[in-house]
Amino acid sequence: MLSQYMWVQKASILSQSGFRNILLYSIIWLQARSGLDHVVKGLGCIAVEDTYSEYIRIVFPRHSNPAGFLYGGYMMNWIIDSSMISIIRATGGEAVLGYIDNIYFLNPVTIGSMIIYRSWLARAGRSSLDVYTEVIGYNPAQNTFMLVATAKAIYVNIDNTGRPSPHGLCLETGEDWARRLVDYMDRWHEKALSVIKRVEEKGFEDKERVLRYSAKTLRRISTEDTMTSEIMYAGRLMLSLDEVASIVAHSYAESSVVTASVDQMIFRSPIRVGDVIEISASLIRTWRTSMEIEVEVRPYRDRGDLKTRSYFTFVKIGDNRSPRELRPYIPVTPEEAEAWAEAEVRRINRMSDLERMSRYRRKPIEYKKGSISPLSLEETSP
Repeated sequence: MLSQYMWVQKASILSQSGFRNILLYSIIWLQARSGLDHVVKGLGCIAVEDTYSEYIRIVFPRHSNPAGFLYGGYMMNWIIDSSMISIIRATGGEAVLGYIDNIYFLNPVTIGSMIIYRSWLARAGRSSLDVYTEVIGYNPAQNTFMLVATAKAIYVNIDNTGRPSPHGLCLETGEDWARRLVDYMDRWHEKALSVIKRVEEKGFEDKERVLRYSAKTLRRISTEDTMTSEIMYAGRLMLSLDEVASIVAHSYAESSVVTASVDQMIFRSPIRVGDVIEISASLIRTWRTSMEIEVEVRPYRDRGDLKTRSYFTFVKIGDNRSPRELRPYIPVTPEEAEAWAEAEVRRINRMSDLERMSRYRRKPIEYKKGSISPLSLEETSP
């Protein structure tokens, strides 16, 4: 009860916006701590099935763009919320996001829909925890469920100072679907490590190019951007990145846009309370109806310390909520031409993934609480 009282005390001194954020984090924390206290006290080995968390959100107008579609930033913020609930339930403490793989938005989510976020811990290292999250959209008018997205991420358990700390947790499996999920995440983890190593060996190239269509914003990190530590909550950062990227996309398209995908993100070092960060977004390339936006995060006074970089794909949407053609973007400087060519390589990789996942589009699924959906099981098959 004392910890709950401290949450309320902290919330009482914040602005209305800050109160809403702290109240939400309080709900996440209390929901996470309920149900697995026996696990937290003893740690040791637990079943993957018992790390399951379910987090439900309703899409209100404030979460959507003018076309009535959910903003991608909220989707990613809530994915982090769901993952964090599973982690806190299993370990009793907070973790920070180190790496998240490509996220593809397979089916649209509109105002009035319910979104069900379901997460499982699927791999435990010394201080790392890999989480698989499944996002299911529920349309109450049609009483149908559809797979909206899946997310795979590596989190790092931290101590009171924000440093990596052993969590003392191991995972076991019982049911066949859980074994398949763990095997799949083991293979994925090795691929993720190779990606991280390759990026680090290249020195996380400091491009910082001057491109025509771009936007920048500064943000000072405060306690309302955190959860229980002094480190910025990853969900809040992703919400900000999508917001700045969508400004550039909307400005170029001169129309509503929706987030179609977000490339993998590596978080190189934490962002702490009191830090001032610069978020920059630039148009890299356009195709028929889609465009790629590069987003970077840097400390305002130490521009060499690149925190993260990612690429957002947006699609132009017309009044009838269907994709519309974009005016062509022609590079005119060597920097723009270089960025334009690099984008095609990333697009080829994305199209390969999307071709495999295209069967998930507009395909109703059977929803069963606590068990992974059949379509996700297809993805986790060897």
